[in-house]
Amino acid sequence: MQEPALVQPTAEASTLTQKFIQKLIQKLRIATKATKLLVHFSLGGILIPTLGFWLPFNTSFHKKITQWWLKRACNILSLTVKIKGQLPSDPGFFVSNHVSWMDIIVIGGHTPIRFLSKAEVRQWPIIGWFAACTGTLFIQRGNGKSTVMANIIQEELGKGESILVFPEATSTDGKQVRRFFPNMFSAPINANAPVHPLAIHYSENGSPSSKAPFINDDEFFSHLLSILKSDNINVTLHALNSISTNIDSRRKVVSDLAREQITDAIL
Repeated sequence: MQEPALVQPTAEASTLTQKFIQKLIQKLRIATKATKLLVHFSLGGILIPTLGFWLPFNTSFHKKITQWWLKRACNILSLTVKIKGQLPSDPGFFVSNHVSWMDIIVIGGHTPIRFLSKAEVRQWPIIGWFAACTGTLFIQRGNGKSTVMANIIQEELGKGESILVFPEATSTDGKQVRRFFPNMFSAPINANAPVHPLAIHYSENGSPSSKAPFINDDEFFSHLLSILKSDNINVTLHALNSISTNIDSRRKVVSDLAREQITDAIL
């Protein structure tokens, strides 16, 4: 009796199988990263508010825990961060270009700092809640609000706090640096605090990342899913030359000096 001939898989069937396996692996990888991120947020949701209840935001221990949490979030999101230059050890007024909500995770994960954010961010899911737990200062923008904002920042700088501000007041695609709003710089001048410029740049495969920017009408969870799908995003954080200030400094001059350094670093 003749044995039936074995059916050999066609090239098309083999290709379809490979694609199916690749998609399955990608979905499993995304699910794994999402699970790790959820667990990490849950841990932060318990740990950081509890610390905030017992300890002020400006205690060394609270800052270290927050910094550890943010740095771990970078790892889960597959952000490979490289620091160029020496991050300042003395407190001051940090300014950076703004590309994404991930800027906060990257910068906060590598230096103890408090953030200044528009009040609307407080309403963002997950990010807004956690920002509040880590001591973010929420500021109402608009006419007549700049003086109040500057006074709040000046008060915190006077306490020896480090504050991070995005002077562009909006995010960009990372390929440009918009004009800085100089009124923000009155706070470090009046507090006699140094200005520490930072430049942040996201890249994939040697080119500027198209996934990292969170701009225009991007929806948070859709953007997060795009980041989870990415195998790796390289982030370069440039620590630039600090700018000394005093009561005689002009805020427009200080603002332009900071912007010039940041522009030169990323372009």
